[in-house]
Amino acid sequence: MPWLVFTNLYVAFCGAALTAATYALLGLTPRVDHVAALVFCCTLVIYNLDRLVEPHPGDSTHERWVASHRPVLWGFTLINAAGSVVFAMLLSQTAMVSLAIAGVLALGYCLPVVRWAGRWRRLKALPGAKLVLIALVWTYATAGLPVLDAGATLSLSSAMILLSRLFFISAVALPFDLPDMQRDRRSGISTIPTAFGVERTRQIAYALTLLSIVFSLRTPWPNASALLISGCFVLGLLKMLRPDRGVLYFMVALDGMLLLQAGLIIASAGSSLRFGIIRS
Repeated sequence: MPWLVFTNLYVAFCGAALTAATYALLGLTPRVDHVAALVFCCTLVIYNLDRLVEPHPGDSTHERWVASHRPVLWGFTLINAAGSVVFAMLLSQTAMVSLAIAGVLALGYCLPVVRWAGRWRRLKALPGAKLVLIALVWTYATAGLPVLDAGATLSLSSAMILLSRLFFISAVALPFDLPDMQRDRRSGISTIPTAFGVERTRQIAYALTLLSIVFSLRTPWPNASALLISGCFVLGLLKMLRPDRGVLYFMVALDGMLLLQAGLIIASAGSSLRFGIIRS
């Protein structure tokens, strides 16, 4: 379990599965192709890099594990960085241009690229920026990138898919700021939990989930049922939210909501996954 979760293989797999399932929302066959592979590799790079360059590591189980496996994680990160480049070259021209912008934001999330208050800081250290960056980049990766690479036109249906995904990702990501409260305070990062506390954070996450459900109802059925059900599961998890919840709650159950939604989308569409890395 530690290797699967702490290397971020699990969350990368969840993100790739959700990316593959998004094609079903576009009326296409869900497929594990170069886009899903790119999301998988990029997730591993960004998530591991964020931990490896952390200037104020703490003493949690996760942080101790990272500290004792740094050489392996650096090698893992570099290998997946190379994979990201390979799969990015298979994107359509429009998707490739958009990827450059998203890539800058993603790298800026974990590397000090902006000078603010007399110091070089990561973008997520800017007040209120952490959740916004996570939600935008994950929405782009798992929904926007498949839309662009498939050549789908921007319509009301695709806009509803993007909005539903944006609020869904926000609702899933926000609780992670609770166990990170001490780490964020050490790093000077202002988040919703550090500003408003635990209960207000739960209420905001409820609201984000409900917004996700509202927009999901505007997508065609039966796909909307998959988004609705996964939203209800998130509401159930939020009811159990506490800062002292362990790895199983945050890094397995909450991250697993991405995988759950992917499975429900594929099941509701009555589709089977198509595999193929090379563009047709």
